[in-house]
Amino acid sequence: MNFKLAFYGKNGKQHYFAGMEESFSGPYDLMYCPGWLGPAMLLVLFLCVIKRKLTPGAAFTAFLLGLIVVEGTSFTGAFLLIAFFMMGVLASRFGKKVKRNVTAGQPHSEERNIAQVLANGGITGICSILAIVDPAHSGLFVLLIAGSLASASADTVASELGTVLGKRFVNVQNFRKEERGLDGVISLEGTLAGFAAAAVIAVIYSAMQGFSADAIYIVLAGVAGNYIDSLLGATFQRRGRLSNNEVNACNTLAGALAALALKLIFG
Repeated sequence: MNFKLAFYGKNGKQHYFAGMEESFSGPYDLMYCPGWLGPAMLLVLFLCVIKRKLTPGAAFTAFLLGLIVVEGTSFTGAFLLIAFFMMGVLASRFGKKVKRNVTAGQPHSEERNIAQVLANGGITGICSILAIVDPAHSGLFVLLIAGSLASASADTVASELGTVLGKRFVNVQNFRKEERGLDGVISLEGTLAGFAAAAVIAVIYSAMQGFSADAIYIVLAGVAGNYIDSLLGATFQRRGRLSNNEVNACNTLAGALAALALKLIFG
């Protein structure tokens, strides 16, 4: 027998998961009735601290962010956040030897701190709070979250994989050849990897919210945010006017705003 588990998002839309025989109604009963969510988040974050992927402060910040996202967006936001995190972890593990050679002599740590968590997830947290305060427009805020995380994912994956797989590296401003690893330097391979990462976010969003033109907006928002990130890196970051965290924050904001603009223009 094919059982289904149903739950309702704040937009009133019903979602189903095959393989379950229980049914819940209400805003987020699926998330709150079982007691597994909080402990599962804590376990994952604890392992990240042990593996030195996150500082204790960053793990606590990520935990609070996760709770806010779940409260504001239920499963959709949670899955998008998990997808961004997993793509970042997997991409960072790819080609470590090459990356060590590129960053030799430069201060570099895989351990993420509070500022880095907020730079990549701050816009997601703000949009989740807005969804809590204004549930009537929660669907729009979820789209902004998807655009923001598509941009963050595109930037992370493009940087991590482009460094390893890239054949020719150019400055994003004038496309003149430059050394890989420098701020604002891109490659075709990295750009395509970033596009794919944004597409992953779009697919997850569509699976939860329904397939529509929003998926295209999310991918385009990810590409736009990634370009803005590279442009800021080639200009303000190189001149010391913006830090890497500030550039990342601008990247996620650009992704959210791009998704909003596309939605308002094309509907």
